[in-house]
Amino acid sequence: MRIILIGILAATVVAGAIVTLVNTVSPIQATTPQVVPQESRRVAAFEARLTQIEARLAEIVSHLRPPPQDERPLPDGVASRPAFEGTPSVGQHLADLEGSLFDFEREIRRDLRNLYDALRRRLDQIESKGLPVRSVADSRAARPDLIKRVRTEGIIYEPELEQISFEAVMATPTRALEFIAVAPGGRAHESLLVVNAGPMALSQAIADLGLKEALDADFEQDLPPRGDGLVVYATWDGKKHPVRIETLLKDGRNGTGLPRGKFAFTASRTFLDTKTFEDHLAADVYHHVIALSWKYNMDAVLACSLKEARDENTWIPDSASCPEPGTSMRVILRKEVVPEWELRD
Repeated sequence: MRIILIGILAATVVAGAIVTLVNTVSPIQATTPQVVPQESRRVAAFEARLTQIEARLAEIVSHLRPPPQDERPLPDGVASRPAFEGTPSVGQHLADLEGSLFDFEREIRRDLRNLYDALRRRLDQIESKGLPVRSVADSRAARPDLIKRVRTEGIIYEPELEQISFEAVMATPTRALEFIAVAPGGRAHESLLVVNAGPMALSQAIADLGLKEALDADFEQDLPPRGDGLVVYATWDGKKHPVRIETLLKDGRNGTGLPRGKFAFTASRTFLDTKTFEDHLAADVYHHVIALSWKYNMDAVLACSLKEARDENTWIPDSASCPEPGTSMRVILRKEVVPEWELRD
């Protein structure tokens, strides 16, 4: 019995001690700050990083956005820029930037060419000081070499006859004619003839005949190429005599023929490769020999000097006058007309 009373007393003491301890500790825990869970810290860090990314994207978009149109010069020949509907996309901004870069590159190339041409003219002036001017006799003495050289390019140059000739073949154009003659590799689908003649050699032979380079066509003033020119004839097996090249063409709208005239010696323009600083003759690069349309007059050696040739969608071969496609022909260039050749068969 005594033992039971002692146990009950001990249990009561322990229970009291526990209650006292709980009452003492609870206020302390209530005043201790709550610890932030690890997941909450990760969310906060992610949101901060997202804010930084959004700010960076806004900065990039600001750089990509083109300046107002009144601050951007328009390229040559462009009256206005296309207007985007709604908010321009990044792709549209990049396309606009790409166009601006191309314009800038073209301006740099043009400036380089102008600088190079000016420097070359100045060097030529310096080197030519004190040198005698080349006489007519010197030019004639050099002719035999010129005649041999151009012959390797298919050109038969006969200065005593004031005549140049070369072989050709009747083409099979599929569109309105923009050329009378092109060299192999040229735009044969828009040409009456394909000729075996090197454009550079032809230009040299014509210049040796004494012709000066003609003026370019002026579309604004409605003026065709103007200056020295040659009469163009063609012949083939079965013809009694050569015929004017104009007689092989007709207006595709009403069937009228092309008026006769001389083809201006446009000589073909030269252009500078700004990577190599080498000059190239456009006719050699594009294989244009005799242009019909004004559009290509400065890219060919000869060009039609008639106002009727302004529209490149007018002239087609006259099937009643032309030989069959593939027929071998000969083209003859003369400084003046040959009266007996002017007669029709």
